[in-house]
Amino acid sequence: TYYGLDEIAYKGKRARERSLAGALELIIPLIIAAMTVLNTMRGSVYERKDEIFVYNAVGIAPRYIFAMFFSEAFVYAVVGSVLGYILSQGAGRVLTALGWTGGLNMTFTSVHTIYASLAIMAAVFFSTLFPARAAMQIAMPAEEIGWTLPEPEGDRMSFDLPFTFDPADRIAVLAFFNRYFTDHGEGSSGKFFSGTPAARISDKLDPLAGDGYIPELATTIWLKPFDLGVSQELAISMPTDPATGEFIARITLTRLSGSRESWLRLNTSFVSLIRRHFLYWRAVSPDERKAMFAEARSMLEEQAAKRRIANA
Repeated sequence: TYYGLDEIAYKGKRARERSLAGALELIIPLIIAAMTVLNTMRGSVYERKDEIFVYNAVGIAPRYIFAMFFSEAFVYAVVGSVLGYILSQGAGRVLTALGWTGGLNMTFTSVHTIYASLAIMAAVFFSTLFPARAAMQIAMPAEEIGWTLPEPEGDRMSFDLPFTFDPADRIAVLAFFNRYFTDHGEGSSGKFFSGTPAARISDKLDPLAGDGYIPELATTIWLKPFDLGVSQELAISMPTDPATGEFIARITLTRLSGSRESWLRLNTSFVSLIRRHFLYWRAVSPDERKAMFAEARSMLEEQAAKRRIANA
């Protein structure tokens, strides 16, 4: 509604109208803040290269390293927004107390405060994308980010995992996985079904360990969905790595039933579970490792005794 008062025209409305002034003046400070965060995160990535290599060595996927740096930026965004709000509130109270606001009332419960905080967070997130991706590229410098299964030879697939073990852990980890597969046996509702696992001595000798025997754990695995009928024999052996001379984990999968395409597709998630369980081994306490060593040693001695009786 238009009306006049003292020869001045006014436009009246039923509700107050809000307008945002000085938005263009905020662009340059936002760009400066984004560039500051960008340089900070880039410096953090290059300073922590060795740490990223360690993450890669223990099997952490590059996408998790990306999420790690992105979550760090999220902390910066939240802390920056909260500190900015507190500082602005404190400065407003000081200016009001000194009477320097010129009659301007400062309200800190306005929705515009939320808009300003979201703008700061968006600037931080967008400036973190490139450094976080750079960290992911360092962890896996390849065109395809992530770990993929090797090409099988017929119905057999064998590959090494990036985990090393000392002589005692080489034996104890077999009991660790024996419990894991036993928990996925009859009556379980996990992502796969396992037959009864058996610790045994491989028929192959280890030429890098003085032609010593190679301990291994073998079982039969059925992969979900079970209606596809995919089953395989799994063997986890612990040979010597020719590059480092340390004991490593070698996975051998032999297809027993089901189509080849389904076998390859379902093993992607299954092998990821095995890799993840190897990571859990690092969290096992020394006392539990000693108990598992005794357990695995007992299983291997029992199997060796049965072999001697069979060969007698």
